[in-house]
Amino acid sequence: MSVGERVQECINKLEIMDAENAFIQLSIAIDGTAKKEYPGKKTSFRCKKFLRENLPFVMWSLTNGTPSTCKDFKFEFSSDGYPNGMTSFEDIVYSVLRCSLLHEGEMPEKVNFINENYIAMVDGKMQFPTAL
Repeated sequence: MSVGERVQECINKLEIMDAENAFIQLSIAIDGTAKKEYPGKKTSFRCKKFLRENLPFVMWSLTNGTPSTCKDFKFEFSSDGYPNGMTSFEDIVYSVLRCSLLHEGEMPEKVNFINENYIAMVDGKMQFPTAL
């Protein structure tokens, strides 16, 4: 499958309310794109760098098109379990969500997909919008 086909599959999964499998497809698309941007780099490095460098677009999408120059986006998780403390957006997307879903086969305990247009922390858990 091409990157474009992965993105389309992600959209198809979202339409049937299957956020976990949508995110898996998106993760593959992110890595495929990052691999073209940073050839020869390790997966974790290239994916995180791609997400960090495209954070203004992420913020633009979350704010309904408000221009952004955001360079850093962190969330504070409760101290017990993983993740804990201040965690960057790219670490949440790559290390927490992607690795949990692809390597562990399950959602991390501290992140929930929600059908709202905001990101929030509730009781030390991240509410991650499917709209993102």
